[in-house]
Amino acid sequence: VLWCLITNLIEADLLVILTDQNGLYTKDPRHHDDAELISEGSATDPSFVSFAGSAGTNIGTGGMATKVIAAQRAARSGCATIIASGREKDVLNRLQQGE
Repeated sequence: VLWCLITNLIEADLLVILTDQNGLYTKDPRHHDDAELISEGSATDPSFVSFAGSAGTNIGTGGMATKVIAAQRAARSGCATIIASGREKDVLNRLQQGE
């Protein structure tokens, strides 16, 4: 959640949160074959927190729910958020190019 405070302080336009998944899914894709990736939405959508669940792995700190809460807080300051896979090759460059 510290990320969203920093984006507010520096008046950032975009917050990029890297994770071990491709982004936010409708269900945990590790346990549900029918989980769908949410490609775009509003941080104010209350269903996003329920989709996020709880802490996912021992690698991260807080799981997807923490990332969604950070996105919601950043949105209050007018900052967009992208949740993307940190395992994807050149993910930051690709995002910068508009992917």
